[in-house]
Amino acid sequence: MKSRLKTAIVLLLIVFAVGCAERSVTEGDFGDVPAVPALPVLSEREINIANYETRVEKDGRAEDYLFLADLYHQAGMIKKQRDALERCYRLNNDAESYERLQDIVVNAAEENSVVQQKMMLIHQYLTYAEGQTEAASIPADSGWFREMMPKLSKGRRNYYREDPDDESILIVQVGYDETDSMPYSKIWYTSLRERQIICLTQKGNMLQMIVTEVEAGVFNGAFSSWLCLGGDSGIVYFDAGTFENCVIVGDFSSMV
Repeated sequence: MKSRLKTAIVLLLIVFAVGCAERSVTEGDFGDVPAVPALPVLSEREINIANYETRVEKDGRAEDYLFLADLYHQAGMIKKQRDALERCYRLNNDAESYERLQDIVVNAAEENSVVQQKMMLIHQYLTYAEGQTEAASIPADSGWFREMMPKLSKGRRNYYREDPDDESILIVQVGYDETDSMPYSKIWYTSLRERQIICLTQKGNMLQMIVTEVEAGVFNGAFSSWLCLGGDSGIVYFDAGTFENCVIVGDFSSMV
């Protein structure tokens, strides 16, 4: 009995093998095979960035952060470049990271929604004269500095926002004064279409706004200046005159 069973199994195996040999395997034998998407091909720079991101998370060495920041800069990732240098400075108290940070200017469009909203409001307010007071009140708000200069007790941050429709640009600098370590904010609004520039400076209870015309990068034309000392109940100085190549010429008036 066992002998006949073994014989039958052997015959079945032979028949199966012959059948396979006579018939080629087709795609239909496996059903509908889903297509496998092609993996993205990373550039050498992208591979380096990924490798150094892993290295800084593991070791946090200053030289690795500096190299990663250079890679970000080459790739146009300016916010990531700034964030890497800030983290390096906080972790290692690295002087080179600190120096590099001071001149980095980040597009507000890359920032979080809070920063984007504040930049947009200032930009919109400064486009018309009636909104200038509202714009000046934003950097005086108690939460402004915490949101624009988070986790930092030294140095500065620089932001910019462009509006191609009216050919204007807003630049905001927030930081700590190098002489007395007091927090300050500086805002520059430039409209190429209107040939106008507005400079707003806030530090402690001091608020100053200058509105004038700009030509070839220098002050040229009529100007007006407000200087408020002592907050809402302080003294306001108003000056008016004419700039010529950043020098006051002709009639000048001043009042308190």
